[in-house]
Amino acid sequence: MENILKIKNLKTQFTIGDKKGLAVDSFDIYLKKGTIHGIVGESGSGKTVTALSILRLLPENGEIISGEIEFKGKDILSILEEDMRKIRGNEIAMIFQEPMTSLNPVLSIGEQIIEAIVLHQKISKKQARIKACDILKKVGITEAEGRLNDYPHNFSGGMRQRVMTAMALSCNPDLLIADEPTTALDVTIQLQILELLVELSKKEGRTLLFITHDLGVVAEICDRVTVMYCGKVMEECSVEELFENPLHPYTIGLLKSVPRIDMDKNEKLYNISGNIDNIFTKHSGCPFASRCEIADEKCKEIVPQLKEIKKGHYARCFKV
Repeated sequence: MENILKIKNLKTQFTIGDKKGLAVDSFDIYLKKGTIHGIVGESGSGKTVTALSILRLLPENGEIISGEIEFKGKDILSILEEDMRKIRGNEIAMIFQEPMTSLNPVLSIGEQIIEAIVLHQKISKKQARIKACDILKKVGITEAEGRLNDYPHNFSGGMRQRVMTAMALSCNPDLLIADEPTTALDVTIQLQILELLVELSKKEGRTLLFITHDLGVVAEICDRVTVMYCGKVMEECSVEELFENPLHPYTIGLLKSVPRIDMDKNEKLYNISGNIDNIFTKHSGCPFASRCEIADEKCKEIVPQLKEIKKGHYARCFKV
């Protein structure tokens, strides 16, 4: 199976005043066509910045300072912005975390979807409206023809997320990036959105990069998973391997923190001590060393390299 996306040694830096910090540090990933790959980690670990780097949608104080991003054999860091706009939304699309901040409140849903289709597909507005109606039906919005005239505030949270999904899928992208698309939704709606994304991915052979902090979601839908911490890849492997044989202390801590159905009512939930450092904190060794229960002086002084421990299973730790 061919790789649709290759990222090698990506470093994304933010500048605030005279401070510079790496939000993504030496990040590598290889996405196989038609698979679902999860990126998991705490808030502040660099997941969303990685996605924005792929799309070249960083804020003004952010920049990619080194690395390679290759999409379908094309180096997208070297192409002109005009050419990147043809890829963005058309071949690579993103579902953002908060639909109300991503949808324009003064434009109808139909106007927003149709605009993207006309721009990328080069078809008439009438044809684009038919396509927009079809895509709304596909994501489970009933009476789609009439709802094209509604505005974002006319939809519930779950329905807005379906609209965002419809917009992302409107141009049939090869790669869909979903950035915690179920975070603000109740459990039943979360399940519906997840089932929708998996169905559309598997049925249409679409590659899905799924960003989340929820390991339960990862277990349910992903083929492979990357665990991030302080902008670095700490572990990467198949989902089965991650849950059966986690190697990195951070991954083990995350898994131990998940509530279990067989827990005793008096049993305290495990938590990883301390907090994740901000991007301006300088580390001489492993960024997780200050929170790690098995770290020694070597861990605090030298940054471990990401290495293949066994076939297809990578970890960044001296202890494995």
